Formats: sequence, C-alpha cells, structure tokens
Amino acid sequence: VVLDAACIPYGEGITFLPLRELADRAATLDETAPALGELESADSALAAARTLLGHFAAQGPVVVVLDDLHWAVPTFLDLVEYVVRAVDGPLLVLSVTRPELLERRPAWGEGATMLEPIGGDDARLLVDALPERDALDKKLAATILETAEGVPLFLEQLAAHAVEAGLADDRVPMTLDALLASRIDGL
Repeated sequence: VVLDAACIPYGEGITFLPLRELADRAATLDETAPALGELESADSALAAARTLLGHFAAQGPVVVVLDDLHWAVPTFLDLVEYVVRAVDGPLLVLSVTRPELLERRPAWGEGATMLEPIGGDDARLLVDALPERDALDKKLAATILETAEGVPLFLEQLAAHAVEAGLADDRVPMTLDALLASRIDGL
C-alpha cells in the first residue's frame, strides 16, 4: 500500500493536515481503515496515526510518502518520528523535502539520499519534453538551460514564463526570485 500526503506552508489547521490526507487516501483503498476521528491533541493524533498505519502494516508493506516536509510544523515532525518507531510491521516513510529540514532534524540526514541538480543531457531532455518546447528557439532554450542550473522546477517555470511573456533570450529572469516576481506581476 502506498499513501501520500503533502505539507503546506501556511493556513489554519495545517498541523495534522497531512495525516488527514493519509486517512482520506487510506479510506479510498480500504473501507475498513480506521477513521481518524477528532484530533483534539497531539496525543490523539499520535494514537490515530499509529492505529491507521498499523492497520495497513499488519496486512503487508506500507509506503508513506510525505512531500514538502520542510513546511511541516514541529508537532507533525514529532508525529512522524513517533510513527516510525511505534508501528509494528513493514513501514517505509519517504520524506521529500528541502535540505533546510535537516537543520531542524539533523538525525534525519542519516541514510538520506540528496538529489543533485540534473546534468546537461538530462536537462536538455526535460526541455525537449516540455509542452512549450516548440515555441522556444534554440538560443532561448540554451539560455533557459544555463539559467536554471539543473533545477527542474526552475527550468520548467522559465520555459513556461518565456513562452507566456514572449521573451527573448536576453530577457529571461536570471534568478528564481526574479522569475517568481515576474510571474506574480503577470497575474
């Protein structure tokens, strides 16, 4: 069983939002999956998470994918640590996060796989696969590849922005901050 959820950077009720997402996904896979109920405290959330994931781990391997974990509040990070220790059975928790999470939880770096920026050939393949590719001339595509420095999201967003704004290669935003500001201005 694979369950996935994502953390968000702000908003009301975000502390256990990923746990609620996991429970919603679990309910679509197995109608006998335990419901979370009211999460009135950290203790009730810990118990609910252990029960939910324990239910699936008792049946076979469980993979939990938590995306954007760097945005999680400390209470949710505590829950993740607890669940990893408390659930009996085959459980793999995969955390997709930015490196700054390791500043808050250095022990989580043990055994972590750090992804490096993608190399030239792979970056070129990514550009060639983008829907905007036909609208990019060779010089603009080369500028985008150079500017993105192997960061896939930056590369994708630069290409989309260049096409949407009708940019020439000398007008491509040179930093992610400049790109975001330009895209927001366009809104």
